[in-house]
Amino acid sequence: MFLGYNYPIMLKNLAIVAMLILLKVQPLQPQTPAQSRNHAANAQAHQNPEPQSSAINNVDNRQTCEECNKKDPIAAQDPDKWVRRGFYINGFLTLVTLIIAGATLLQASAAKRQTAHVVASERAWIMAELSIPPMRPGMFEGTDENDIPRTTFAVELHCTNDGRSPAWVKEKSARMIIVKHEEIPPIPELTEEDIIDKGYDPVGPGKDAIPFTWDATGTGKHSTRTATIIYGVVRYADIFRENRETWFCYQLVGDAAHRKLTRIYCGPDYSKQT
Repeated sequence: MFLGYNYPIMLKNLAIVAMLILLKVQPLQPQTPAQSRNHAANAQAHQNPEPQSSAINNVDNRQTCEECNKKDPIAAQDPDKWVRRGFYINGFLTLVTLIIAGATLLQASAAKRQTAHVVASERAWIMAELSIPPMRPGMFEGTDENDIPRTTFAVELHCTNDGRSPAWVKEKSARMIIVKHEEIPPIPELTEEDIIDKGYDPVGPGKDAIPFTWDATGTGKHSTRTATIIYGVVRYADIFRENRETWFCYQLVGDAAHRKLTRIYCGPDYSKQT
């Protein structure tokens, strides 16, 4: 984590150092007063040319210009050379800018990963478990007004905070289904009718919430040829103001005298935590 966070900063520093070194290579030399006077004399000579009457004067003028160019190396240099040098410098500065931008993105990504790691280590984690209340072990099997068989028994929901900060449980939802094993839906389906409790119950780190008991009812008759499944979700908030979810899935197993709820795997959506 340390290397991933500081490596982009090293790239940025190296790019800045390379840019400074390039700017120091072959800098422009400041003009001396004599060179400035030569430039001024040349400019004035070009603006106000004196008429020449002989070839001797033309030769003298060419010699004078050659002497001025020797004294003024900047005027004698090829101007295209400076254009090319400026093009190379601009291209290099563009490359340095891209390197700095890439290093900044890497640094931001590393900071985001580190923040997510801190949140995951300090946030609340609510665990949900189901059981049959010892004082209400019975099961009721009957029919509804349409003579469809229904099964009802008491279920107790336990919520435990295994995180390092408080949580506030806001909603509990659960549904019981009695189906064949191959008919278990791949994705849990819950509606507002499946909400069994709503509130804002605080749960401290390492603490258990007050158990919640309700009567779970499903259409069908519990038997060895069917699977009695209870699945649901606990929704809560943490200190980072994030809404979290803990899903669960249990199956009723055992005979009438030794019934119990066992956690089973019905698919990734039945056991996810956010």
